[in-house]
Amino acid sequence: MDAFEEVVAYILQRQGYWTRTSVKVELTKAEKRQIGRHSSPRWELDVVAYRGRDNELRVVECKSLLDSRGVPCDAFKGTNARAERRYKLFRDAKLRRVVLRRLEQQLFKAGFCAENPTVQLCLAAGKIHGDEAWLRNHFKECGWVLMGPVWIQEELRALRDSGYENSVAAFVTKLLLREEPGGKARRRRGEEDASGRDSEQGKQRAAEQVDDAHERGASNGRSPLGQVSGKVPIKGTTTPGFENQNGQIVLQATSLSGTDHLQRIYELRCRHCNATYGANGSDIHQRKCPKCQGGQPGLEL
Repeated sequence: MDAFEEVVAYILQRQGYWTRTSVKVELTKAEKRQIGRHSSPRWELDVVAYRGRDNELRVVECKSLLDSRGVPCDAFKGTNARAERRYKLFRDAKLRRVVLRRLEQQLFKAGFCAENPTVQLCLAAGKIHGDEAWLRNHFKECGWVLMGPVWIQEELRALRDSGYENSVAAFVTKLLLREEPGGKARRRRGEEDASGRDSEQGKQRAAEQVDDAHERGASNGRSPLGQVSGKVPIKGTTTPGFENQNGQIVLQATSLSGTDHLQRIYELRCRHCNATYGANGSDIHQRKCPKCQGGQPGLEL
């Protein structure tokens, strides 16, 4: 899982965190007795991330990528004792409290973070087996952060569309996703044809470029309510993956009725703090995060 951890760490770095992988937590003998693991070696955490601007410390467990069965939802329901053993920090409150407290003290003493950071436990899951909506709600109720498949895919697409970055994660992402609809390779071909020749093929690809801009909305760097080529408005504010100018991303539509006339509720996620909440479809273009940007309270999901 080291490669997956490196990818998750790199994504968090792009969000303003410093990161370390495979972090060893130096538990004292008394702490080991307290958690019932007298001879336990140093506890190891997959990814630790810290962001100074909000004094936030994230502890990320990375599980299940690619061809695995996926993170089983029943491991968090108390119905699968065998699976629970892989998620000890989430299932054992005493263990979680002792390990996270010692980590906080260890990092502060070494000068890696400020005193009394906000500590958030996170799970990066490349694949989920079971009811993902239930798991997301369960994490929200517990105050944890679920970095699920949709989150990972969104962040990799954002990495694909970024400028040159000298990292293995960036290189492989651009290599694998460049031919995906909306990828830079497709846009470059359209630009070259349109700028150099007055050919039918060039005209067609230039039109595709504008269509892509409409679909991508905020991901191409323009305001989702801005203009492309004169007075053609960017569309698709309710499309999963759409991001508005405040960094609020559409995850999915729900079947719940909204509070505006004939509206339904959409689930949004804040790119800055990963908070998720509900919003009317008509509000998505201007939404601000209720947690970190002072936006209106989200609707119940």
